[in-house]
Amino acid sequence: MNKITPILILATSLAYASISHATPLDSAKQNYQSLCSSCHGKLGHGDGIAANGLKETPSNIYQELNSWFETEAELIDVVLNGNEEMPAWGSVLDQQQVKEIFAYIEHINQDK
Repeated sequence: MNKITPILILATSLAYASISHATPLDSAKQNYQSLCSSCHGKLGHGDGIAANGLKETPSNIYQELNSWFETEAELIDVVLNGNEEMPAWGSVLDQQQVKEIFAYIEHINQDK
């Protein structure tokens, strides 16, 4: 019993430390992978596994982030409030989290 207590304390401390030191990019990656990638694909190019089953092809988020035609505010609005092709994520994400997801998409496309 005495040997188990320090091990449990150490394991709990390590688990807490890994959770509390998650960067915004780590959180954005997790949010993107769980909420967006099935439609928008691994890199945000609109080629996710669910894309073929949709009436409209999901947008290429990376391309839209680098377009003159849409502002970041317009893209955030679509993510939070949805449109005819996309569900609203405003009950799950806030504006800052969406900005972090956009930064994550930019980050993962830098090496491509």
